[in-house]
Amino acid sequence: MSRLKRIPEDGKAKVASQSNGTTAYHGVNGECSCKDYPKAPQRFCKHRLAYGIHKRAYTLAKAKLDHLNGTSNNASQPPTESPQVQPHGQPQGEAVSALPEAPASCNVYVTLAGRKVQVTLRGSDEQRLLARLEKLLQRFPAEDEPEQEPAEGWCSKHGVQMKLRNGEHGSWWSHKTTQGWCKGK
Repeated sequence: MSRLKRIPEDGKAKVASQSNGTTAYHGVNGECSCKDYPKAPQRFCKHRLAYGIHKRAYTLAKAKLDHLNGTSNNASQPPTESPQVQPHGQPQGEAVSALPEAPASCNVYVTLAGRKVQVTLRGSDEQRLLARLEKLLQRFPAEDEPEQEPAEGWCSKHGVQMKLRNGEHGSWWSHKTTQGWCKGK
């Protein structure tokens, strides 16, 4: 991802190139000086996206820090509401607040209706989470994945692609190792 060079205060951004750290692109008034800007979907090149992510993260972090500083100093100010996140595609007026990280969580892939899906379990107690995981795994038993034949020219012994060689006795696949030539057998 692109790196933001400096924190913008006037709506202007200077974002470093991903491939060349000495090159920077300038974003002003919602436009970017990079070559990808004109052809990017809805003109959101990665430099504009980096700036947008930075701007949103900075705002959220500052609000959280201000809230924490207000509580730790025993200030008599009422706690401020945490900023609302508006997910893409969420109807207006139905804001969803950001959820805190769960003390215990687990991700597992299961096959559901013929599709491989990722299920995330979250909880406050690891033992209860493991019991829930065990029930989930009983409900969706592991399916044996079919053995796949190695691709032609692939050495399964060393895990490398071999080269097709030709000679007066025909063609064969091989690659060189520190011990000599291997034909993948």
